[in-house]
Amino acid sequence: MRHLLSCVSFCLLATAAVARPPMPVESEWLVTKFGSILVNGDPKGRAGTMQYQLEFELRKPVTETLFVTVDFENPADKYSPLFAEFEVAPGATKIEAKSE
Repeated sequence: MRHLLSCVSFCLLATAAVARPPMPVESEWLVTKFGSILVNGDPKGRAGTMQYQLEFELRKPVTETLFVTVDFENPADKYSPLFAEFEVAPGATKIEAKSE
């Protein structure tokens, strides 16, 4: 029993060490705040929806309305990316993008 617990503890620690969230990416205009995958419906994936979600902090002030398109990788077809189109109003300090 002790060896089994040691093995399970080691596996959990190894998984935690490997499954870290990606480091935020910074550019002149944006800082990645977080990214996630939202799953609604059947937890085994037989029915329901999946949606990518990203949030960025703006590093420079927005002075005009921006028309933004964010492309997301499509796991079902890499040649047909998912996307989100939206407007960012002047004065905005963050951008939230969700896939179709």
